[in-house]
Amino acid sequence: MSSLNLLIYLNASSDPQASNSPSLGNFKWTRDTSGLSVSNPSSIGFDLAPGETKSLFDGERTLAQDGTTQYGIALKPANSSIYVLSHSGGTAPQFRTPRTSGASATTAVTVTLNGPVATFTSTGGTLFALIVGGVVVGDYVRIGTLFNAGNQGEWQIIARTATSFSIVNDLAVAEGPIVLGAGFADQVRIYSAAGVQAGDTLLINSGFSLVTQGSYIVTSVADNFLEFSSTEVLPAEGPITTQVAVYSSAKRLVYLESDQNVSMILNGVGSNNIEPLADNCGCVKPGVFLQTSLVYSMSVTNNSLSAAKLFFASVE
Repeated sequence: MSSLNLLIYLNASSDPQASNSPSLGNFKWTRDTSGLSVSNPSSIGFDLAPGETKSLFDGERTLAQDGTTQYGIALKPANSSIYVLSHSGGTAPQFRTPRTSGASATTAVTVTLNGPVATFTSTGGTLFALIVGGVVVGDYVRIGTLFNAGNQGEWQIIARTATSFSIVNDLAVAEGPIVLGAGFADQVRIYSAAGVQAGDTLLINSGFSLVTQGSYIVTSVADNFLEFSSTEVLPAEGPITTQVAVYSSAKRLVYLESDQNVSMILNGVGSNNIEPLADNCGCVKPGVFLQTSLVYSMSVTNNSLSAAKLFFASVE
């Protein structure tokens, strides 16, 4: 861990020339915060051409959600602190990229074992079409409740053919054929390894009740839902039309100064501009921006007709 010392000193007076006369002082303000534990302190000085935009950092996971996307939140069964945020309508967010297994309600699956390697093969009805569906080694599969408890859960695919896939599971049980039925999509659900990850942070800041809004650590994820932990009791809600954010990293403090007019976008939302300061001698002094909150993405645009000199610093 690193240590951050933050010292702010403001002093304004009515002196035409600088003096220490108390009677001419408008205000003096000092804020000295020392020894804050932070991580990943970084800084950069750079030039920005007129009209140029620069991304300073972006820890946000890309989601496919839009203005129609609906979510619901419910407590995970048999848990007291894990909640499920699930897609319930509108455009799917695709927390992970969904794959198409090719299964249907008639698909029958047989599980065979070779030591700890369990192979799931479609042996009846509509057969898997895994290659056509884009399934690749390294993808993840969730096995549903029709299967033996030892086979249920999330597993990474280590091999696949057109009609079968294999996983490593020391507790796997040979069984089948099992007909997937009407809920086939949730009995064998396959999705990419890339996307939202366990350990990321979920930000809920609109739509849901105020008690639910906040930041939470993601504990598990599929293509159409994610699980997160909360020490507070949250109400069951949904379907609610809103958008959420998920980020892998965020800044606790950002500081930016510029000698030209620039605009900023923080967390996808436009912020106020920075205007440079000028003193009585006609010298231009950089304008400054300081924010202490969770910022997971930030970019800056030079709105002036001259090249801008900027300095940026941040900590996590």
